[in-house]
Amino acid sequence: MKVKITAWIDGEYFNSDVFLDEGKTLIDLLKQISTERKIALFNIVTKEDSGIDPRYMIKVNNCLIQSNRLNIPLCPNDHVVVANRFQFAAGG
Repeated sequence: MKVKITAWIDGEYFNSDVFLDEGKTLIDLLKQISTERKIALFNIVTKEDSGIDPRYMIKVNNCLIQSNRLNIPLCPNDHVVVANRFQFAAGG
């Protein structure tokens, strides 16, 4: 099945269609994609307990994924977006 992934992580940009076997999960996709530094996206955006690192966000079809939901199955034509969370300084 074909899944689209767009990632903008720590200044690196990736946008591509990825082909996965049926029944694969978001975890499988994140482990399959490597950055320019040859590090799996999964290792960058997750914490040791496999939850999402709070510095990053993941959306599937424009729905924000909760930290404990990385094992969701993907469907054909899903669009996964991985990006840094923007943090704003307080004050004026």
